[in-house]
Amino acid sequence: MAKTEPAHPAMKLARPSFLLGALFVLAAVVVFRGIVELEPRNLWTVLFVVPGIGFLFFGLTVAMAGRVLVAAMNTPEDERPGWDDDEEDRDE
Repeated sequence: MAKTEPAHPAMKLARPSFLLGALFVLAAVVVFRGIVELEPRNLWTVLFVVPGIGFLFFGLTVAMAGRVLVAAMNTPEDERPGWDDDEEDRDE
């Protein structure tokens, strides 16, 4: 079995950002539904939703980039594709 590389340290940011984003969105729902009274309700909802969605997208981006990075690191040297920078291959 091939030895796998450890995950990139940036991957440690994915789960906490998902959690923080989900908590912000949940807080926005609680405020918007009127369970917690904060006035003006629409302003507080927007102030919770915007960073919440941002943290969710950030977590998703870090998770996907981390998976690509780990897959690239685990590919053996001889199986990696080469660069096509040869001058003879160009049609000019």
